[in-house]
Amino acid sequence: MRQSWTYDPLYSAYAKKQISADPRSESRPEQLTGLAETQVRELGKVGYFTALAHDGAPVALGAPTEFGMIERDRRLIFSFTQPLLQPLSHKGAIDIEIFDPDLSAYFTWPDRNGVLFSGASDTCSVALIGPQPLDLSRPASVPQAFWAALKGSTTDARQFANRAVARCP
Repeated sequence: MRQSWTYDPLYSAYAKKQISADPRSESRPEQLTGLAETQVRELGKVGYFTALAHDGAPVALGAPTEFGMIERDRRLIFSFTQPLLQPLSHKGAIDIEIFDPDLSAYFTWPDRNGVLFSGASDTCSVALIGPQPLDLSRPASVPQAFWAALKGSTTDARQFANRAVARCP
């Protein structure tokens, strides 16, 4: 399973500060490689915030076999591939969930093309379920459940999980 995460400008600047004296400058490839290695190590402690299920049964994912990071328009893009530890049929329901229960990372699907199932039939349908992007510059527009989740409410945090559900006949 291949994922690409585009970090928001604030987190990108924070992460770049860890690898460069001047986070406004363009990062060198070796700096980004080191940062990607750190991301893989740290995200491994939380299961890469990713769960996969087939017809309701969990599907085990391995540690990333390929990963990397690039910078585009001052935003970091982290990509990684996790192998499936068992074969997966395209038939039935495939659920992907990306979720941080502590809400220290906030994910949204970029658009309908945010999830692609390679090798799946054209008859498969994909539904993306998840929160809308938040505008933290306008706190009054942010749902109260978000603030409650930041204070530790796992129930409220579940409202901000992202799911992709593919159904294939």
